[in-house]
Amino acid sequence: MKVCTSNNATAVAASFLLVSLLAGLCFAQQQKPAPASSAGGVSEASLELAAGAYVEVVRIQRALSKDLEENADDHEAQQRLREKASHDMLKAIENEGLDAEKYSEIMKRIHLDDDLYLEFMDIVENLRDI
Repeated sequence: MKVCTSNNATAVAASFLLVSLLAGLCFAQQQKPAPASSAGGVSEASLELAAGAYVEVVRIQRALSKDLEENADDHEAQQRLREKASHDMLKAIENEGLDAEKYSEIMKRIHLDDDLYLEFMDIVENLRDI
């Protein structure tokens, strides 16, 4: 098992906060009952989907940070970059088969459950190694 760094914890928290905001913008969708769950009440399949989305969300966040620094004096450009990044993050989540609300719920559970967090980060690390 790889050791989780504070950067990973920060990225999980940032991802959770950003998607929580995105979830408020999305229309509520009917949810199917969750399949058998693993630690923290999240199914292994859902955890894997969330990890795939998370990897892409973090990539988008890092690119956004770089772009915002490069456009530090142009507030309109920064706003456009934030809007595009929000759109791209939502698409990344949807491309994994989740909606923002479900992703946000999974990320909340990961944030509150140390065992689930470790399981999630193992999946993330394996995805990064691919």
